[in-house]
Amino acid sequence: MRILVSFMVIWLLSMHFLYARPKPIPKDSTEVAVIKIEKDRLEKYKSDADYNYETESKVQWWEDFKKWASNLIIKFFKKVFDYEITSQAIGLFF
Repeated sequence: MRILVSFMVIWLLSMHFLYARPKPIPKDSTEVAVIKIEKDRLEKYKSDADYNYETESKVQWWEDFKKWASNLIIKFFKKVFDYEITSQAIGLFF
């Protein structure tokens, strides 16, 4: 009986430390310095190709095919097994 009580006390104490609430993070009250950018300097960066991060996929048809195939598999599982498979599970194959 003593072993059981000892085990329960140790278990309860460990649960306290495992699920203890973390201390709240204080809000950041640092002042932010706003920097004004001149229009001509901004246009210089906008026209530079090295800073253009918006790219279009060159193989768009392949992405469209993978979407079509994954939707087909989802419909198949839903129809045959009456089970809706998630797109994350399909992502393992495509």
